[in-house]
Amino acid sequence: MYRDLGFPTLTYAALNNHLNALYDKKIEVIRNMLSSRSEKEMPVFAFDKWTGIGNCKYIGLYLYALGMPFCLGLIPYSGFCGHEQIRTLIGERMQLFGLTFNDISVAVTDGGADVRKAAESTGIRY
Repeated sequence: MYRDLGFPTLTYAALNNHLNALYDKKIEVIRNMLSSRSEKEMPVFAFDKWTGIGNCKYIGLYLYALGMPFCLGLIPYSGFCGHEQIRTLIGERMQLFGLTFNDISVAVTDGGADVRKAAESTGIRY
C-alpha cells in the first residue's frame, strides 16, 4: 500500500537537474580537498569493470586521498571495452576532478587483462 511520506513529486527533468547540481557540488568539494593536499599525499586510485543488472556495463572509479575514499562515479559503456577505451574513459572522468594520471601514485585493480593493461599504459604502479 502506498503512503504519502510528504516528499515533493518531481518530474524526471527536475530530478535530473537536482542530481546534476549535486554532482557539480561533489566535483567542487573533491577538487578543493585535493588542492589542499601536500606533495607527499599522492592519491591511490582504484578502478574495475563490472556488469550490473540487465547486462549494463560500468567502470567504477574510486580515489583514496587524505585518508578518505571518494567515488568518482560509474562510467557506463556498451559493447567491448578494451584497455585503450578504459584509459580514455578514466582520463576524461579524472579531468572533471582536476586530476591527471601524474597525480596518482598507485592504481588498484582486480588484475583483469584489460584493466591491468589500462593501468600499465598510464605509467601508474599497480
